Amino acid sequence: MIYALNDVNGDTVKREDLIDLEQKILRQFGFDFNFVGPKQFLDRYMRILELDNKPKVYKMALQILSLSIVNHKLISYRPSQIAACSLIIALNIYTAQKHVKKE
Repeated sequence: MIYALNDVNGDTVKREDLIDLEQKILRQFGFDFNFVGPKQFLDRYMRILELDNKPKVYKMALQILSLSIVNHKLISYRPSQIAACSLIIALNIYTAQKHVKKE
């Protein structure tokens, strides 16, 4: 698998270089990968707002969260903010859909 990797110059990555890079990443994170992500905050917000009985809202909010992962511009925001925004957007969509169905 290591031999399939190429660096920016097109040269094959050496095993030692890969190990050094892994060590730098581990040191940068302080060997701590137990950080809270936006999904945990979304679960908490759903419980606080007593929206546990609305699986459609939860599914929509999860889909919005998954879209936020691929957007590099959102990396500067806290996971709690991303979760709150995704829930607000999902609630707005859910409410709008209910109004459309009534009409």
